[in-house]
Amino acid sequence: MGTTGHGEFPNAHVCPCHLEPGGSPATLSPSLTRSDLASEGLPPELLLLLDPKAPAQLPPAMAGDAGTRRLSNRGLDRLLCALGRSRATWRRALMVLEWLKASGFNVDARLATTVVRLCADNGDAVAALGVYEWMRAPKEAGGAGLQPSSRTYVAVMKAALCARLPERAVQVWTDAEAAGFRPDGRMCVVQMEACARLGQTDRALSVYAAMRSQPAGSPTAPTVHAYTAAMKAACDGERWDKAMSIWEDLWGSELQPNGHAYSAAMRACAARKDWLRAVSLFEDMAEAGIAPDVVSCTSLVLALASGGQADKAEAVVQWMLANGLRPNVSCSLAHARIEGREVWDGFSLQDPLYAVCFPCPIRRCFFRADSHPV
Repeated sequence: MGTTGHGEFPNAHVCPCHLEPGGSPATLSPSLTRSDLASEGLPPELLLLLDPKAPAQLPPAMAGDAGTRRLSNRGLDRLLCALGRSRATWRRALMVLEWLKASGFNVDARLATTVVRLCADNGDAVAALGVYEWMRAPKEAGGAGLQPSSRTYVAVMKAALCARLPERAVQVWTDAEAAGFRPDGRMCVVQMEACARLGQTDRALSVYAAMRSQPAGSPTAPTVHAYTAAMKAACDGERWDKAMSIWEDLWGSELQPNGHAYSAAMRACAARKDWLRAVSLFEDMAEAGIAPDVVSCTSLVLALASGGQADKAEAVVQWMLANGLRPNVSCSLAHARIEGREVWDGFSLQDPLYAVCFPCPIRRCFFRADSHPV
C-alpha cells in the first residue's frame, strides 16, 4: 500500500461550478465584483440580481432581442456561479435560465450544468431533474438538445440520492448508457451508492468489478471512494466476506485508505464477530494519523459488542462522550445491548484490565498518562 492517496474529485478545493469543461478552475475569483461581470457585457438588470436586497426583476423576454444576442454563455456562467454563492440568491439562477429560454438564447451544456449543480447543491432535486430533462430533450420537443457531461450526470444522480430517490439516480445512469456516454469514476461511485440503497447488491458489485478491470490511471480505475462505496454496498447486502475482500483490494493498491474506508471494513468485521480484526484496523487507522470520528468509533463499538467485548465497547462509548463525539443511532443500539454492568468511569494504569482492553497504540489514542480519556 502506498503512502499517498488520490482524491475522487480533482480540484476538490474549487467549487465545481467554477470548473472549465476540461476540468481546470475557471477565472472566477472570490473577490469577483459587478464591474468584473459588467466587462462580460452583462446588462445592469442581471448584475442587480447579485444584491439579495434588490428585487428580482428582469427585462421582458423577447425572442431575437439584440441585447440577448450580445450575451455570452461564459459571462452568464460566471454570473450564475456568483449567484450560487448565496443561499439568498442562488434560486435567481433558475429565473435567469427561464428568461434566456424565453428569449431564444442558445444555452450551452456548461451553463445548463451550472444550473443543475446549483439546484443539487441547495437540495432542490426536483429543479435539478427538471433542468436535466430539458437539457437532453430534443429541440423540436421544447428542449435544448444538449449532451449532458459527466458533471451533469453526477450532480443529478447525487441530487436524486439526497432526495431519497435512488431509482431516479439509477435511471440517470441508464440514460447515460443509452446515449453512448462512458461513465467516469465519479458516476460509478454514485451508481454503486444508488444500487446499494435499492438493495441491488449484485449490480453495485458489478460496477466495482468493471472498475477493477480498468488499467491504473484510467478515468474509471477505482479510487478510495470507489473501494469504500463497494464495501458499503457489500455490507448492505450482507456480503461480509466480499466486503473484506474489497478491503484487501484497497490495501494492496497504491492508495491510502481514509477514515470512511476503515469504518466500512470494521463494519464488516462487526458482522463477522471478528472484533480482534476490527481493533487491528482501528490501530492501523490511528497510526496512519487519521483521527477517530463518530463513524469509525461506532464501527469499533459494533464490532466489540458483537464479539461479546462489553467492557471494551463501553470504554469506547465513554471516550466518545468525553470528547464530544455524540454516539449515533447504531452506536446507541449496540450500547443498549450491553446489560447488567455498571457504567465504566476509567481504568487505572496499574489495572491489568487496562492493558487487556486496549493494547498500544489504542491506549495512546484513548488515554493519557493520568488515566483519563483523552
